[in-house]
Amino acid sequence: MSVLMSLTPIHVHMDADPKRFRLKSDFIHKSHIEKIPGAIFKGRGSDYWHLPKTYASLIVLTNLFKGSLVLDDDVSKWASDEWTNRIGPAYDLRNGLIDKELVDKVITITPGIYVPKDYQVAGALYLATARNAFLFDEMGNGKTLTTGMALRLYPDTLPALVVCPKSVLYTWKKELGYLGINSIVLDQIPAKRKQILENYDPEETPVIITSYKILTAHTRISGYGNITLSDKDKQKKEFNHIQFNTIIVDECHKIKDPTSQQTRAVWAVSESCQYRFGLTGTPIESDVLDFYFLLRWIAPDEFPSRVRAQDRYIDFETDWFGDITINGLLPETKAEFEQITQWHWRRQLKPDYLPGKEFEYRYCELAP
Repeated sequence: MSVLMSLTPIHVHMDADPKRFRLKSDFIHKSHIEKIPGAIFKGRGSDYWHLPKTYASLIVLTNLFKGSLVLDDDVSKWASDEWTNRIGPAYDLRNGLIDKELVDKVITITPGIYVPKDYQVAGALYLATARNAFLFDEMGNGKTLTTGMALRLYPDTLPALVVCPKSVLYTWKKELGYLGINSIVLDQIPAKRKQILENYDPEETPVIITSYKILTAHTRISGYGNITLSDKDKQKKEFNHIQFNTIIVDECHKIKDPTSQQTRAVWAVSESCQYRFGLTGTPIESDVLDFYFLLRWIAPDEFPSRVRAQDRYIDFETDWFGDITINGLLPETKAEFEQITQWHWRRQLKPDYLPGKEFEYRYCELAP
């Protein structure tokens, strides 16, 4: 940063839009600010910038402008509260910093017939604290029950929608039942599904469990880039008329492709929920952009622009045909990327004391 830029203050205020910060700066800072994910210049006599009202925005601003940044008192208070009440505690729970007495107390008050393990208690408290978070636990650690505990211990997470592969629909129902949570599996014929959704009573059945394919048939589809939406895609459907407080996406690596309809169906149904929980053991299958699009769902205000995020954080090459090769994270901004993303995920490796896989052979006689 030039000496002139370092001497020119940048003021950050709360905006009338509750989801935005207002940034006042001189033109000399334009080339830096326009690279911040989500930054929008508001000209026409106003000459200020809109930024997403997120802790990530303040981290990027601080790293870009350091001593030149001047936060309004309201902004400073908001940032302090966000750290104290949400991000700081989420970091502690993510890293396993939890009082054993609290764990024991939660175990004793957990309703239902299931006795949770210590790391599941920490995971449940982490999800409810972070509000927009992933469990990247290894397979076999009980992510389903961990998530169900968050729903059971925090009533404001209900009603909830679980989106999962078809093969585990009834596994979810069974394990939520262990915790005393009533749920319904939506896998009937189309007319019956529509009837159930139109007459849905969240007080009676606080959780709906459905598959990716069925969700896509009963919600509108969000747009992305230059993808053209049909009138049918834009039309609100049954799921869009239900106010879910929590959306849970199991095997959430299935929504890493923003061009697929099932990904954008999940985006659409999640728009007004307070909590978003993603579960998978394989968050990154090919490159870091896989992870970015999971972040795009879990916290869309924090990760609004793929292009700007890619330019700031990702080491990539573009060939003559426009194809991109991802080499990893840029060394100069890797620490910042970790700072704004790590509190959004928690990973528990499988403890040694858990039993290993058991294999059972079953022989079936084939019909003539």
